Amino acid sequence: MPCCPTPRTRRRCTFKTLLQDLRGHPRNPRAEALFEAIVGLIALSGGLTLAFSPDGSAAKLPLSLLAGTGFSSYLVPGLLLAFAVGGLNLFAATQTLRRRPSSSLVSLAAGGSSAVFVLVELLLTHAFHPLQPVMFGLGLVIMRLSLPSPR
Repeated sequence: MPCCPTPRTRRRCTFKTLLQDLRGHPRNPRAEALFEAIVGLIALSGGLTLAFSPDGSAAKLPLSLLAGTGFSSYLVPGLLLAFAVGGLNLFAATQTLRRRPSSSLVSLAAGGSSAVFVLVELLLTHAFHPLQPVMFGLGLVIMRLSLPSPR
């Protein structure tokens, strides 16, 4: 029974019932794992590029983009992108392919990390890049695919 109540069900939605609803296998695990792997590899490579070149020269990004963000170099944003987004998405892809019971929850977090990272990046830098809507959209797709099929 889904967590969110419908007119036919009056089940109360709590954190515990939400976690129970997220246990199970995704609807299309191969597609989900593919999207997670794509996002993970892009984020990992981009993040490591920024981390190993914190002045932004390797990615051709000026340090002036970081003005007002609280960061003096691209080191911390690069590490966050590489591990919080890239690492989590790659971990989610392996969990999805192995059909682990927690794969839906991990995938939901991975897709959310991608979408949230893009939103925070836009809010802090006020700079647009064409890859941002792609990564945001992929994050939303991963989140949608992570929902398990109904019992």
